[in-house]
Amino acid sequence: MRFTFSVQELAIAATRTLLRFPGVLLMAFVMVFTTIIQIELEYNSEHNVMLTNLTLCAALGLPISFALRLFGERLRWSELIQQLAVLGLIGLLGLYYWSLPTEAFRDTTMLRFVLWNIAAHLLVAFAPYIRHGHEANGFWQFNQYLFIRLLTAGVYSFLLYFGLSVALLSIDQLFNVNIPSKLYLHLFTAITGIFNTWFFLAGVPQDWEELQADANYPVGLKILTQYVLLPLVVIYLVILYVYMGKIILTWSLPKGWVSYLILAFSTAGIFALLLIHPIREKLEARWIQTFSRVFYIALLPLIVLLFVAIGRRVLDYGVTEQRYFGIVLGVWLLGISLYFLLSPVKRIRYIPISLCLISFLAAFGPWGAASVSIQHQTAILAKELQEVGYLDASRKVLKGSLADDSLSAKRLERIENIIAFLSQRDAESRVAKLIGLAPDSLKGINTNYQKTKYLMSHIQQRSPEKIIRNHWTLTSQNSIYDLPFDLRGFDYLIPVDFYKNNNDSVSGFNKEVVAGDHTYLLTLNHEKNSVDISEGSRFLIQIPLQELITRYQQKVSQSKAGDNYFSEPVVKLTLLTQNQLCSTKLIINTMDIAETQKSRRVETLRAILFIRSQN
Repeated sequence: MRFTFSVQELAIAATRTLLRFPGVLLMAFVMVFTTIIQIELEYNSEHNVMLTNLTLCAALGLPISFALRLFGERLRWSELIQQLAVLGLIGLLGLYYWSLPTEAFRDTTMLRFVLWNIAAHLLVAFAPYIRHGHEANGFWQFNQYLFIRLLTAGVYSFLLYFGLSVALLSIDQLFNVNIPSKLYLHLFTAITGIFNTWFFLAGVPQDWEELQADANYPVGLKILTQYVLLPLVVIYLVILYVYMGKIILTWSLPKGWVSYLILAFSTAGIFALLLIHPIREKLEARWIQTFSRVFYIALLPLIVLLFVAIGRRVLDYGVTEQRYFGIVLGVWLLGISLYFLLSPVKRIRYIPISLCLISFLAAFGPWGAASVSIQHQTAILAKELQEVGYLDASRKVLKGSLADDSLSAKRLERIENIIAFLSQRDAESRVAKLIGLAPDSLKGINTNYQKTKYLMSHIQQRSPEKIIRNHWTLTSQNSIYDLPFDLRGFDYLIPVDFYKNNNDSVSGFNKEVVAGDHTYLLTLNHEKNSVDISEGSRFLIQIPLQELITRYQQKVSQSKAGDNYFSEPVVKLTLLTQNQLCSTKLIINTMDIAETQKSRRVETLRAILFIRSQN
């Protein structure tokens, strides 16, 4: 009876949570559903981009709908208004979905998603207290409950996944049931996306008056802070001040890596002070106020060190997103330190509010991380090209002024790295315009790597006709090495493996193979795109690959940017060839094709060759 009662209680609690947070759970179900479908689809499925976009929208909508619900509860919105707010959010997410790329993702797209997702999670921390800022204790207690509940949900989710995974593995091993490996991914997705979210939401407090009056302080948090976090803060502080002393004594510039340690020290210190904030006024904990003041004072010289370290990297290599955030967080740390040192009223809710605004604003606009980085790197590229004589002072191209040997290897690498950086952020058109190329000159070049090489060819004045514009791959849907082979009609089975090494030369261009009494020489013919077979001085047969390449070229031209991987049944990748001297069957596992402006060339080939000599 007790078990039945427990199940009933569980069902009631789950239903109550569903009714309280329908929008949040809807987003969780959409996110899980689209992720599971993507797990099942092929890598190059035409639906992957659409499903990824839906997943991003749901992942962004989940924390926003949570914050929106909490905000509505504090303002005592009716259920109708709450549901209308969810519908409005879905409309905004629809606009976000419409703004996402329909082809391959760029770094800027994911950066914007990550920043807005961070902002949305920070919004949850203060959403119920936007209009109730005076409830300092309630604000702390609310976030303390969320923190504890998040940890608890994580532990329960891990144990559930571990237990069910072991159960599936036991069934697989003991009863010879072939359980697909993807099922474990499905299970992980469902538990982390649905169970974890549902369990977490079930423990979200909703009695705001009780939270404000709650004077309880978890002993576990005090132990965590006093005996783990604060000692770590002291260790970081000692390391950083000793390093700063070394810099002063040796009169040298700091390493860029020190900025990460300063940010880690600041994060640990502020987090520790937030955890012990409610007990700072107690008589036995007056040391907290002293520690807080000492911490923020000690942070000021380290912020200067942070700016010097990042400034050195910016002067050497320009602004990137990482350095942008280092500068922005340094300014934020300076502002927070001065606020807690000088302000008579110390409101901790300003910490998540300010970070939320920074994360939101840094994701877009000319002031955003991506835009500032692109503008600065473009300016540095122009300066580099002016210094080597490719551009004049007004950024006009000086035709014929730069030969292949005019650049040092170091400078050439620097220019190429800047172009690669811009290509990864969908800014290759800026480079093309800068070096005097037509706007449509990059059309048909799908990968960032090939765009970079193509742009570099013009800077180095190489013939663009010889530059690889695109790579694409034909592959068997199932590895041919796992298939049973029928040797009827042939004498020998020979593995074929032509591949490129790091020096861009073809390894095994001429491959000698001993099969019984025969010694065959296999050659990957780049000019004719064929596999040529000879024995001694006698040419036996040529296996043409060009017809297969031509057959798939239309698919390549119609494919979206980044979709350069084509999986086909084995029967479509099987080539039969024979003449009076020899009969062959070539079954292709993978074949990589490189395209230049005027030609296509097989660069990599892995296959199985069946062969029979007629004499």
